[in-house]
Amino acid sequence: MEKLFTDIEYTNKSIQANEEGKYLYQFVHDIEYEIDVPEYDENGNPIMIEVVDPVTGETVIVQKTHQETRTKQVCELLIDDEFKYLIFDGNYTNCELNPDYEDLTRAKIGQLHMTPLDFIKCLEEKGVSYSTIIGLCNQNAEVDKQLRFCNHVYRGNELLDQLAGGFGITSEELDKMFADFA
Repeated sequence: MEKLFTDIEYTNKSIQANEEGKYLYQFVHDIEYEIDVPEYDENGNPIMIEVVDPVTGETVIVQKTHQETRTKQVCELLIDDEFKYLIFDGNYTNCELNPDYEDLTRAKIGQLHMTPLDFIKCLEEKGVSYSTIIGLCNQNAEVDKQLRFCNHVYRGNELLDQLAGGFGITSEELDKMFADFA
């Protein structure tokens, strides 16, 4: 397998993937390429032909060739979401989509968390007023307890999806809010 990147490029892509919160895959696939193949007669002798050199204009004798298409396996770098592709031997992929990608991503997002104060600040940045948040706390004792007495608000808490409408935001916006905070 031919690597289409240097060690320095690998390091730089790895840093980029980390900064973007993504995963660095080594994408293994086949590519086709053309190659000049020398021709031989039935006795195994090279077939020689006369051609005109395009630079000098002189006639030269060269071995006759023809082009063939060949296939080789190469490895390139690919930055994408973690769990998106099935992997083998560490971080190699052929870009076959992981059938469990949605579930694994959902589980990873569900583990994201922030303090209640950070959660309230994020809601305020989304345009939810503090009085709306207090109003929901007054209406729902469980929300009140979690925002006052818990150390962390976890995205996987089903209560958040129930309250999203009260905050005027969607479940997807909550996912993004937690992901951006992390």
